[in-house]
Amino acid sequence: MSHPIRTAVLGLGRASAAVYVPAFQAHQRYDLLAVASSRPGRAAEIATARKVPHIYDNWREVISDPRIELVVVASAHAGRAEQVREALANRRHVLTEVPFCGNREEASSVLEAARKGGGVAAAAFPLRYLPAHQALRELIANNHLGSARFAALRQVSGAWHRAAAVHAVDTLCWTLGAVTGEVQRLEGEQQAILQVRHDGGCASQLAVEGRGATEDYAFSVSGTERMAMVVGERPANGELHVIEGDRDDEYALRPSPYQRFAAAHRLVPPLMELLDDLALAIDGKASAVPTLAGAADAMEATAWA
Repeated sequence: MSHPIRTAVLGLGRASAAVYVPAFQAHQRYDLLAVASSRPGRAAEIATARKVPHIYDNWREVISDPRIELVVVASAHAGRAEQVREALANRRHVLTEVPFCGNREEASSVLEAARKGGGVAAAAFPLRYLPAHQALRELIANNHLGSARFAALRQVSGAWHRAAAVHAVDTLCWTLGAVTGEVQRLEGEQQAILQVRHDGGCASQLAVEGRGATEDYAFSVSGTERMAMVVGERPANGELHVIEGDRDDEYALRPSPYQRFAAAHRLVPPLMELLDDLALAIDGKASAVPTLAGAADAMEATAWA
């Protein structure tokens, strides 16, 4: 096995501390060497609790540290583009949360830095690795549903997070194919509503809302022979059903090989599967790790909302 990839995490908000830190510490291919936070005392707090050896209050010091090979950008949205660009310019590998910037011009500058930097530039889309989404994609690829004709993804939560729409678009495109043609958008407060057509001809409709009294998630794909639907309170606990006529069968899902780490957070197992692909890419091997270019396409589809 190749040596552990020496990693630093920038940004230690609640989600980062609950998901990224335990995922990197649990994965055998990574050595979480350092954490950094702009909030005074936060890096020391997390480093002490999680036994991370090095702390930084300045993210530039992390990027310039020659021991660091991979920089994980999990900081506040406003600072991500600059941090990703600087890390890539210093020939570090990068994994960033999305959205990683706020407009098309920033995205272009980050993608140019990725082309020049030579390192792996990856986007954190762990929802691709959820068992229900993996199985749904396989059903479509194997023509179990017939030809996919229409898909609908609806996600409702009690608070609006701009990242939710980008993750939802990526899930649609990863499952059904890239967007072709113009994206139709309906404006709304605390919601994103899109109509999209994908490679292969499937049309889809997306509705992400942040004003619900309860959480709800449904992602359905209708084919010429059958329909499949992922349903649950949220993507991470979705069940997959295959529907043919009046028959509704719950599809048996492959559990994540990292399911035992779900006690830390429900997104730790799919993130660790993403880290498998990231390690392959860093080793110079064929990999399906999500790319910054793919993330930029998803952000473009949502009009940077």
